[in-house]
Amino acid sequence: MRSDTDDEGKHRKDVFAHLGVAVYKANVFELGLINAIYFAGFVEPRRKGAETREDYEIQAERFLEKLYDKTLGQLLNCFFQYYEVDAALKAQLIEAKIHRNYVAHGFVREKAELFPVKAGRDQLIEKLLQATELFDAADKAVDRLVFQRSGTSEEKLNDALGAHLKKIERSS
Repeated sequence: MRSDTDDEGKHRKDVFAHLGVAVYKANVFELGLINAIYFAGFVEPRRKGAETREDYEIQAERFLEKLYDKTLGQLLNCFFQYYEVDAALKAQLIEAKIHRNYVAHGFVREKAELFPVKAGRDQLIEKLLQATELFDAADKAVDRLVFQRSGTSEEKLNDALGAHLKKIERSS
């Protein structure tokens, strides 16, 4: 038999689960930017100076390491240097950055007073769902630009990924 305290405990866990999903989706957005910059700044120009595959891989790793050290704001600025982005999309990506920073650095602290009561936790969950949708939309917008630039599509990428996963399954 479940009690009210069990339901309250589950509801509290739901808030943290939604927070975890929002942080995860924000990281997916950030990694999407890194991949887009890597494609436009390293893969597409076919980096010169690499005489062997090993040299190329070392250069690629260094390029990525520099990107991993950047803040989300720095990544956006770099992204805007490589991709033509209209004002609406630029605003969307900047809004995603602002919300990501808020979810990561201020959300729990600033919304703590809502946590003790169910109605407050419902508000927290709703705000986290909205942030998650924003991060998802921003990530998909970045993907569309990369697909457009590379001449591929999400369908082709998914087909290639599926084939790769089947190959891995067969070899294990």
